Amino acid sequence: MMSGAERSATAAFSASVSRALEPRKSAAPNSRNRAFSRSGTRSRCPAAFGSGSAIPIGSLAGGLFVDTTGDVSSLFLAVGAAMIVVPLAFAFTPVGRAARYEPAAASTAST
Repeated sequence: MMSGAERSATAAFSASVSRALEPRKSAAPNSRNRAFSRSGTRSRCPAAFGSGSAIPIGSLAGGLFVDTTGDVSSLFLAVGAAMIVVPLAFAFTPVGRAARYEPAAASTAST
């Protein structure tokens, strides 16, 4: 059985995953045909395919980098730098300002 703290951590993780996937769900067209609009699957599949394809490519690139340099710490430094530089680069593109173009949230509407 899970303790209260484990249950709370699991619930918090589940909620954060749901919030992370929410923009992709809302990007799916609101179709009357239920066969094609089940929980936004059509809009999430390309993202899942792209991220799944990047795993072996990154593994090969990392392996080649370590074989070439012989230094694992420089690989960690390069990955850490990329994790900082890439989001900063996207922050200055229209993708980083996408929230400006979304309609107002439903919670602000009158009930």
